[in-house]
Amino acid sequence: MREIVFSTKFKKDIKHFKNNQKVLDEIFAIIELLANDKPLPEKCVPHQLQGEYKGVTDCHVRPDVILLYRLKDTIKDGKVITELSLLELLRVGSHSQLFK
Repeated sequence: MREIVFSTKFKKDIKHFKNNQKVLDEIFAIIELLANDKPLPEKCVPHQLQGEYKGVTDCHVRPDVILLYRLKDTIKDGKVITELSLLELLRVGSHSQLFK
């Protein structure tokens, strides 16, 4: 399992969903899949971003709830060591909130 690192902005963003347990459950279900290197459901449509977000992946939790994250792998002797790899959670919110 990857170590999960929460950015300060992610911590602020997630507070916007504190009154919507269903969305929170969906967000953390996706995070669990990512942390365990499991495939995401097709509805998530993960894709790499460009520009200032180069190296970041965008994943749809719901049509207008997006999770921005980065996977950082530790490589030893040419092999990825998942136990020492990171899942950086950068932002979560709507398109308009994240891409102003």
